[in-house]
Amino acid sequence: MREPASDEAVTSLHDLSAVDLIAGFRARQFFTVEVLEDVIAHIAVWEPHIKALYAFDPDRARATAKASTERWQQGERQVCSTASP
Repeated sequence: MREPASDEAVTSLHDLSAVDLIAGFRARQFFTVEVLEDVIAHIAVWEPHIKALYAFDPDRARATAKASTERWQQGERQVCSTASP
């Protein structure tokens, strides 16, 4: 992930692009669990106003992020699945 210029604001994890997230994960600057917690905090701020989520399951998301973090830490290939258990 590139370093922000001195006059740029620091970007929140939930605002990073997919490319910057992958770079940060690879460089171990942050992990998926940290990104998820930032996203959950952002959701907590906005969801009461926009009421956009239907089946939000933060506990399941945390379990998935934890497993992903463990794979990143072990250097394993990431697995992407859209199938429900």
